[in-house]
Amino acid sequence: MIPNPLADIHKPTSWHCAFCKHWNDRQNTHIKHKVFDLWYYEQQAKEYCDIKRIDMKAFAYCRHYENKFE
Repeated sequence: MIPNPLADIHKPTSWHCAFCKHWNDRQNTHIKHKVFDLWYYEQQAKEYCDIKRIDMKAFAYCRHYENKFE
C-alpha cells in the first residue's frame, strides 16, 4: 500500500483540489492534519467541484484554487 502524500497547503506546488474550498469534501474526510501547514491527503479520492461541475481527483488542481483553511 502506498502511503498518503504530504502537502504544504501554503505553497503553490501543493494547491491540490483536496485543499480547495470548491472541492465538495465538507467534512474533510480525505485529508488529515499532520503538523503546522503539512497535511496528508488521499490522492485518488474523488469529489464534486462546484466550479468545474464534475468529479475531480484530490491531486488535481486548476486556476480557481482557493484554500479552504483561509
